Amino acid sequence: MKKYKVSNQVKVDSFILFLFIATFRLPQLLPPSIEFIASLSIAIFLLIYTFLIAIKNNFVIKNISRSRFFLVFVYVVFEIIAFIRSGVLGVMDFGTVIKFIGISTSLIFFLLFSISNLKNSEDLKYFMRAIIYSFSFLIFLNFTLYLIGINPYISGNEYIYVSDGVLLSSVGLKISSAIYPLEAGPKLLGSIIVFVGVISIISIVKRFKLIFFLPILLLTILMILLSDARLYLAVLLLFVFISPFYKIISSKIFLQSYLIIFPLIPILILFIASYVAELPGIEVLSRSADDNISSLSGRTLIWSSISNEIQEFNIQLLYGYGASGTINSGINNEVAHVFLGGWENTGVKTAHNSILQQLLDKGLIGVVIFLLMFRSLIYTFKGLKSAEGITFIFGVLSMMLASSLNTLFYFASSESYVLFIILIGLHVSIFFNKNTNQSKKHVF
Repeated sequence: MKKYKVSNQVKVDSFILFLFIATFRLPQLLPPSIEFIASLSIAIFLLIYTFLIAIKNNFVIKNISRSRFFLVFVYVVFEIIAFIRSGVLGVMDFGTVIKFIGISTSLIFFLLFSISNLKNSEDLKYFMRAIIYSFSFLIFLNFTLYLIGINPYISGNEYIYVSDGVLLSSVGLKISSAIYPLEAGPKLLGSIIVFVGVISIISIVKRFKLIFFLPILLLTILMILLSDARLYLAVLLLFVFISPFYKIISSKIFLQSYLIIFPLIPILILFIASYVAELPGIEVLSRSADDNISSLSGRTLIWSSISNEIQEFNIQLLYGYGASGTINSGINNEVAHVFLGGWENTGVKTAHNSILQQLLDKGLIGVVIFLLMFRSLIYTFKGLKSAEGITFIFGVLSMMLASSLNTLFYFASSESYVLFIILIGLHVSIFFNKNTNQSKKHVF
């Protein structure tokens, strides 16, 4: 059987995506005034390239699922409205509003027109591999810059938290936990590390490109240990344990069950943590009495404040308070004491749970859209019967699990936010569908 040759256009589109992922965090190394210009320039470059391929396609978006496109469109519109509301209310400065609206819209349009250049599932799989390699490179770049001592520009508004790594201290190594140069905050790169790490685990189990994924997996484990990211280490180890059963876990009935219990995972974790905290010697994994296993490092205090807000029920819970919803909801002031010792001049805290953050930002409507998006991602990736499809399913499942205890897919965690935008844009391709030939479907 003749092997299909990926078109040069798809290769160029993949390389442009690689360049974007490799550079979008680099402005963090620059002073704030230049950082904004650099970030905007990267978004504009992507937009210009998108405009050029749009011209080539006569501004016709094709090869997409209209139902999935509509879901993505609704999600992005609600996201933009949340940003604008936050800017109008003075919670976010308009520079930040413009930057993230620019990045999200540029990425979505780039993905849509790049998808229009795909001819079949082989092109799609090439593009998916480019996404994996791009974020793997981002991880490697962070590690390299960390080793040579390059740090982000310090303006005094960053969340700077320096402590001895609990994980390494438990084995007698007194090393300060690593903050990687290009991550938006301490441990925020962990979501990308877990995504790539779990993809590596499944690829190794399936014996897919071992020469690449085995070193990447070892690198992800090392970086998690250095950054003292206990949550992400637990997620990675869990997927190492369950990886031999990947066929069962990727079955339709399991995925349906996972999607149903996803909102309840924090409750399950609290139940497990209360027992784990009683195990002999487990206290070595706690940084302090206030940062222990049973309280999930203070998350229970944050969730309690949000729970009180829900019980009192404000009409704004239907449509949210806008981006950084902890501010206008009053939650921010209530939980500020939890972060003492870490925050300098920054004021915005997160819900440390993605669903609760969606509730505060975009209300019940936003939560429903958010959950529908995950359902669409999981079922879409399942439709592609290949190593790329199964690894993407597990990558998304791992991030969903991690998002139960951290606010991921959120602009403040720009690494996972960009990845999420890329995934939702990619998943509108009809070539995820079974037995799909070249399609003439289009939107515009």
